[in-house]
Amino acid sequence: MKLSNSVFVLSLSCLTMIAQGCTEDIVTPTTEGSSTGESTGDTTQTTQTTQTTQTTDAPTTTEPTTDAPTTAEPTTEPTTEPTTDPTTDTTTTGDTGTSTGTDTGTTDAGTTTGTTTGTTTDTTTDTTTGTTTDTGTTGTTGTTGDTDTGNVEKAQIRVIHGASDAPPVDVYVQGSLVPAVAGLSYGETSAYLEVDAGDYIFEVRAAGSDPNSPAVYTTDVLNLAVDSRVSALAAGFIASEAPEDKFRVLAFVEGFAAPQENETRVRVIHAGADAPTVDLDLGNDGSPEVDNLERFGELGPAGVPLPSGVSLQIGVQTENNAPVTAFTTPELPDGGELFVIATGQLGKLPREAAGFSLLVVGPQGTVGFIRQNPTVYVLHAAPDAPNVDVCALFTPLLSDVPYGAMAPIQVPPGAYVLSIFAAPSNCMGMPASFQFTPNLTAGNRYLAAATGELSPEEGDPAFKLSTYIDQFPLLDNANTVFRAVHAASAPAVDIGVVTNGVIEALNVLVKNLSWPQQSALRTVPPGQYEVGVAATGPEPLNPLAVFDVESLPGLRAFVVAAGALNQAPGEKPFGLVVVDTKNDGWTATPLAPK
Repeated sequence: MKLSNSVFVLSLSCLTMIAQGCTEDIVTPTTEGSSTGESTGDTTQTTQTTQTTQTTDAPTTTEPTTDAPTTAEPTTEPTTEPTTDPTTDTTTTGDTGTSTGTDTGTTDAGTTTGTTTGTTTDTTTDTTTGTTTDTGTTGTTGTTGDTDTGNVEKAQIRVIHGASDAPPVDVYVQGSLVPAVAGLSYGETSAYLEVDAGDYIFEVRAAGSDPNSPAVYTTDVLNLAVDSRVSALAAGFIASEAPEDKFRVLAFVEGFAAPQENETRVRVIHAGADAPTVDLDLGNDGSPEVDNLERFGELGPAGVPLPSGVSLQIGVQTENNAPVTAFTTPELPDGGELFVIATGQLGKLPREAAGFSLLVVGPQGTVGFIRQNPTVYVLHAAPDAPNVDVCALFTPLLSDVPYGAMAPIQVPPGAYVLSIFAAPSNCMGMPASFQFTPNLTAGNRYLAAATGELSPEEGDPAFKLSTYIDQFPLLDNANTVFRAVHAASAPAVDIGVVTNGVIEALNVLVKNLSWPQQSALRTVPPGQYEVGVAATGPEPLNPLAVFDVESLPGLRAFVVAAGALNQAPGEKPFGLVVVDTKNDGWTATPLAPK
């Protein structure tokens, strides 16, 4: 038997993809019961960058034009105050924008009281930061014999919020009562702030906190050199005191090498607070190009040259070459300069806001999140089928999968043609069936049940691959939340709790569920239950099969009815398979009737 328990990660070039308008859709819940109304997680958006269209997951906390982090005018006197006043400075961030500079001064001969005010404003629009403003340095006020109007040397700094468990934050220059950056949420990037070059100490507080309250985090002295541009990344766990994963601010002085034609420069940073040291496989072909990238490490200021105008696969592996996950980038812009920051938590589900993902930041701010490639858990529930091989047309994906077993495949987003062969086949010859998947989206997980019969008798359903998306709510950890899936060779059924040998009306959990549908969400308190499956009809119901079922706190499961209710020779008997989706590695537990 060759069934593998590892996650299969498939290169995009190995798959045959079909048009999005295929005939198979995700099986939707039946309309009986109350509407589920749950969210599918983060929404994939199309984000227009300066030179290309990128499909990314923009942070959900921000609207394009109204919810940008407020960049207030900072107190920009460095720890060592420069001796000259700033003059007019004009700065453009990114490829587009409007810059204005104003310098107002009063000069008298002899002893003079003078005020110099310089303001630099750069306005651009970005899907996550909205209006980006570079705020210049407020000049000094004093009494001098003669006024010196020489230029003050400048630097630029911005803040990237990459700490997935931290709330929105305000960032202060130490000693200032006005935040330099206000209300910055996870995944957002502030505008570049133009300041006098020198040494600074910054303080981080929860957004809206009293500026006199103790800071959550205080940086070491940060030197902003003349003409430097610095991206300061907030990373780590705000709730941790452990040296290996506690909150920190990492300052990256920008120094991208000039991109060549048809090339993008990408600076890769590992900020996954619970992720191990990893290898990176650009192309996801099994040969990692980057070895031993440690947590909070990076690949250098020049950036890695990557081809523009194409979508890329990025595989993430452990030091022992075991696959962790994979991502599909959008087409990269020609001549682009991008930070790609691995952030979020491997311990969270990929569809959660704090799930492990790639945060892409360009010159104008956050471009968006790239979520993990979708994972499909294939369950063999066809009662008359032998062990099977699952192939993308003629490319092997899963081998020798027995009835009742389940195995995962991680694939790039898209829709696919799958061919099912009787094992062993090496995906050669004529398949028993061709099946179509729906459009599989990044960050999501799916159950694909091979159901029906290869040789159906009268009244039996024909073989089919039915796909169900994981949309279980994440907040109820006190009860079991489940959906029933009808994947059996059986008529429509009712499911409920058995008391005194029957299912009373008040104990019906699922009503009139037909093949191959799934039910609405159902919630059950923890405990031991006798659960019966009966032909749909008026209550009380006489169950055709009864199962001992344990409900556990926090369990989120597909309860799959599989097998043949009226078993013919060579067919597998009727039973239940409980597919536990709570963790990132799903499990399938068969239950036989009493």
